[in-house]
Amino acid sequence: MSGKEKNIKKQKKRKILEKAFELFRKNGYTDTKVEDITRKLGISKGSFYTYFKTKEELLCEVLESVKKSEMKKYSKVEIDENPRKTLENFIKERFKSFLELLNNVDIGIVRSFAQNTIAGKFHEEMTKFFKSFIKENILLRYESNREYDMEIISDFIILAINNYLIEKIVCKKEYTFSSKEEFDGIVEDNQKLINEIVKFIDNALKQIK
Repeated sequence: MSGKEKNIKKQKKRKILEKAFELFRKNGYTDTKVEDITRKLGISKGSFYTYFKTKEELLCEVLESVKKSEMKKYSKVEIDENPRKTLENFIKERFKSFLELLNNVDIGIVRSFAQNTIAGKFHEEMTKFFKSFIKENILLRYESNREYDMEIISDFIILAINNYLIEKIVCKKEYTFSSKEEFDGIVEDNQKLINEIVKFIDNALKQIK
C-alpha cells in the first residue's frame, strides 16, 4: 500500500470516529446503529467493517481518542508554585472540557453511557489520571495534607467538581453554545464561579492540621 493510500485510509477511519462520536452524543451509544453511521457518511457497511470489527471496537477507539485529547489538554495546564493557582487552572480546564463534551447532551444519554462497561473503564482511567494530577501538583504542595489520605481527598475533589458541572451543564442546561465566541464568553462569565470553588477547596485544605 502506497503512502497516499495509507493516508486516505487513515482519513476515512478518522471520519468514522468523528461521526460516531457525534451520534453517540446525540442519540446515545445503544440507540446508535452501525447503519446510522454509514448512512450519515454515505459509505457501505462493508466499508465500515474494513476499519472496525464491531460497534464495541468502534466505541473503544472513540473513547481512546477522547482520552488522548483530554490528557493532552491537561498536560498543558500551568503548574504554579502556589497550589491554589494550580487548582484554579485545573478547575478552569475541567469546566472547559465539560462544556465541550457535554454541550446539549441529554442527561438520559449521560446516565445510559455511564452504565456501559467500556465507558465505565474509560471513566476509571480518566479519574485515575485526574486524581494523580491533583495529588502530585496540588495536594503535596499543601504540606499539612501529607499526614492524611490523599486518595480520599483527591477522590472527593474530583467527584465534587464533576457532579457540580454535570448538574449545571447537563441537568439544568445553564450553559449551551454554538460558536467559539459563545464558548469563550461562557468561560469568561463563569470565572467568578470558578474562583468560588477554588476558594472553598483551598480554605478546606488549609484547615487540615
